[in-house]
Amino acid sequence: MNSRDQGTSPSYRLWAVLLLCVALGGCSLKMTYPFMDWWLSWTIRDYISLDKTQRQQLETQLDQFHHWHQQTQLPEYADFVGQLSLDVQQPITAQQLTATTTEIHQHWLNSLDYLIVDIDRLFISLSDDQWQEFLVSLADTQAQYTDPFLSKEPHARQKLRQKRFSKGAKRWVGSLTETQQELIKEWSLKLESIAELSLQRQSDWSKEATQLFLKRHQLEAEERRTELRQLIINDSRDWSTDAQQKIAHNQELSYQLLIDLHRTLTPKQHKKIQHKLKNYHADFYYLANQVEQLALYP
Repeated sequence: MNSRDQGTSPSYRLWAVLLLCVALGGCSLKMTYPFMDWWLSWTIRDYISLDKTQRQQLETQLDQFHHWHQQTQLPEYADFVGQLSLDVQQPITAQQLTATTTEIHQHWLNSLDYLIVDIDRLFISLSDDQWQEFLVSLADTQAQYTDPFLSKEPHARQKLRQKRFSKGAKRWVGSLTETQQELIKEWSLKLESIAELSLQRQSDWSKEATQLFLKRHQLEAEERRTELRQLIINDSRDWSTDAQQKIAHNQELSYQLLIDLHRTLTPKQHKKIQHKLKNYHADFYYLANQVEQLALYP
């Protein structure tokens, strides 16, 4: 369930769309995880047309990443989900949700830090035309998130937020009760819209990234990678003060919504959540021990 308002999806994280987020979305892990490197490669190539040398280098790097990720990260994901299945058996707090969000973010940073040298290598190899193609593709992706909200009146935006959250909630708990539907409606009415601010941040980000691209050959590798890493993370602290305040407001409301929804779960809904978490826990451990069988590494 997405706890943030529309327009905040970090499409800048091109290279680091990682399994933890993908896995908890719905598809069978055992079926999808062995193809993660292939999926990442095609995702990147949707943004940039690579030449033969770049493609070969990318595929080698992603093979190595996939191998590392399976051996080192999947056991951590299994432990995380196992603890989460215990936590949700008791009333949850905003502090717990903050800690969980921080831990998920750290898992993502671990993979980004592993990849940053390879990201940098691809970054400095891009031509001017490839960079412009990337910016256009990025803007198109961002528009997929913001346009449905920018083109609607406030009431229609609220309805869309409500619909999207409800759809995500149903994947985890099944049909919602009337009380839960009302909680989601109240939440959607109180959220601050940040689609316009997100669009402005996208424009600012593109300018900052282009400045780094233009001076990429003049910088020492460590300095360039530090700046590149910060751009990919796109920390909300780099957003405007107005945007930061609205994001914080929306996050507080969203945490409270999750607390209230958890409090109103029926026994059947509790059982469904536990079943999903236990399946993820088992799948993570299974896949972590299938390195040779899956032949992820040449």
